[in-house]
Amino acid sequence: MFFDLDHTLWDFETNSENTLLSLAKKYNLPTVHGPEGFVETYKVVNKKLWMQYENGEIDQQTLRTERFRVSLLGQGITDEVFTKKISEEYLHELPSRKILMEGAHETLEYLRKSYSIHLITNGFEEVQHKKIKHAGISHFFDSVITSEKAKCMKPGKEIFELALQSNRAEASESLMIGDNHGADVIGAAGVGMDQVWFNPPESHAHKSSTYRINTLRELFQIL
Repeated sequence: MFFDLDHTLWDFETNSENTLLSLAKKYNLPTVHGPEGFVETYKVVNKKLWMQYENGEIDQQTLRTERFRVSLLGQGITDEVFTKKISEEYLHELPSRKILMEGAHETLEYLRKSYSIHLITNGFEEVQHKKIKHAGISHFFDSVITSEKAKCMKPGKEIFELALQSNRAEASESLMIGDNHGADVIGAAGVGMDQVWFNPPESHAHKSSTYRINTLRELFQIL
């Protein structure tokens, strides 16, 4: 069993928003719409930059610094020293957040009785390991394959092939569960692995996957 981490098991949206709100209030950021305004601005900027990072257009360091530089610039803050400081604090505080997606812990407990469980994640090595440690779920995983470690972002074949080879697993006997259709579903399909598209909002787009679920507990009906 291969899982994605962010938005699939670890509630990235909630954890990130809580971290950003905490920092906005800590530094009393002079936003037009209060701390929530800064959070919304950051979300838009971060999403755009992550797309550029996944497409190989920018590197890791640029992503980390630019998302805060641009977000704070939109609030009239140009202090580069402060921008670096808040970026570092975000990266330090975020992985310590513990909120999981609904049913995540229960699902992992259920699966580990019969399956070997692994992570394939488009994330930074140190950050992703801190997330699962603080969330109390690191013991569920036999391996954690990050894009930084594989030097390849999902849906690239190399990261999936590394995950399979590292665990002596056959694609035909494996299953990938993730929320991102492009990265998780298409990526897994590219190496011949069945996929479970975890799609809580239930998009009505005509996109294919072996299975589609709206809650993690629906995996119990598949396996």
